[in-house]
Amino acid sequence: HATDKRVTSFSTQNKNLNTRLEELRKEQKAIIQMQGSIKRNMDLVNEFVYTKTQLVTKSINDKFRFTKFKLFEENKTNDDVREVCEAYGFNSPDYKGVSNGQKTLIGLDIISVLAKHYEVTPVIFADNFDGLDSNNSKLAINNVCKDMQIITLKVSDDEELKIEMEDN
Repeated sequence: HATDKRVTSFSTQNKNLNTRLEELRKEQKAIIQMQGSIKRNMDLVNEFVYTKTQLVTKSINDKFRFTKFKLFEENKTNDDVREVCEAYGFNSPDYKGVSNGQKTLIGLDIISVLAKHYEVTPVIFADNFDGLDSNNSKLAINNVCKDMQIITLKVSDDEELKIEMEDN
């Protein structure tokens, strides 16, 4: 009888282990399906973030005449995007690549857009304005700063300070 009890006990334990093993296999399948679903959702989130960053960048850049902004860049360490705010213009990949005259136009462009957005009319003191050639100088005054008073500071060989008024 002792041998029969041990065989029955082993048989019961074997059934219990097989049942538990089947439960664990079902859980494993459910977890694998859940992982697939999470991966698909993460891919959708990444696609959404990418699309949103592209749309935000386009929306901002469309407001400016000369200036373009790099607002996001890919973060290579975790496949995410990192927020940045770098201004550039005139087909240059960065701000360092533009001339002083172009930097003046970029600055005036930014001031003009912000003035329009906040509905203010600032008085602008523009230094290094002599870095602009006559065409860009006229462009800046007549188009970019047309609704603002601009005081330009220019280098000259004159020994006395001169103040000249220009009507647009």
